Amino acid sequence: MTQRVTIRQLDCFVAVAKAGHFTVAAERLALAQPALTATIQKLEAELGVRLFNRSARHVELTEAGRDLLPIAERLLQDLDHTVNDMRGFASGSRGHISVVAAPSAFEAILAPAIEAFVENHPAVRITIRDAGADEVRRHVRSRSADFGLTSRTAEDSSLMFETLIHDHLGLVCMADHPLAQLGGQLHWDQLRGYELVGHTLDTSTRQQLQSVPDLSSILTEPKYQVSSVTSLHWMIRSGIRAAVAPALVAALPLLRDLAFRPLAPPLIQRDVGLVFRRDMELSPVAEQLAEECRRVSRKLANDSA
Repeated sequence: MTQRVTIRQLDCFVAVAKAGHFTVAAERLALAQPALTATIQKLEAELGVRLFNRSARHVELTEAGRDLLPIAERLLQDLDHTVNDMRGFASGSRGHISVVAAPSAFEAILAPAIEAFVENHPAVRITIRDAGADEVRRHVRSRSADFGLTSRTAEDSSLMFETLIHDHLGLVCMADHPLAQLGGQLHWDQLRGYELVGHTLDTSTRQQLQSVPDLSSILTEPKYQVSSVTSLHWMIRSGIRAAVAPALVAALPLLRDLAFRPLAPPLIQRDVGLVFRRDMELSPVAEQLAEECRRVSRKLANDSA
């Protein structure tokens, strides 16, 4: 049966070629010289060529040996890189993470989590997608993302949801808006007659509002619809001046100078959290980023308490 060339044989071959002497190479490898000689002989027998011309004082590479040396060095170097990469992957210092997040979850949780994460994991590559709630689940379900951040919506047997923050809807508006002047909690009926920025169908906010039948007569089909925090901010400042939005969104730096008024009854709440596949374990680096998201969420909850 034909035997395979081993890493040990190549390592010994390179050591002898570099040292030019079996005794010196054996010392560098911490091997007995007879063992080193036997290893080289097995390599030559396996390849069917003589690799060294031996003399009493030193050894020289044959033509076949000179051809093999750069190949062996490259193979050993590639192996070292691969082993280091795998060790880094196992320890969480290397690897690649793909994350998908709803815009509000990205800005409130994922962005500060990544900022802290990259300080300790500079070699980790990260791919970030922002998407509506339905798209977040689709990316996680199809394995194009390691995990997602969004609000809990329809249950999916293939996915697992971990709550990070309890959130609720309210009115975000310019500080001089008539409803902002009322102060305190607003009733949904008080929104009648005011033009509001709406949310696209793929957003969790729109889905939550549509799940409450009593609001259909108050929140008519919006003329303007947005799907991101940036668009919401621009529309409110451009003249529409108000929108129903989660408290988590209203607390973001981009909207912090706007007024926020809770809306009830009914009090519409939502859970924001991590979405995973049930049948897929996170890699070490992905788990560390998920843990950073948990840390940021705990801080947000404490700050709002």
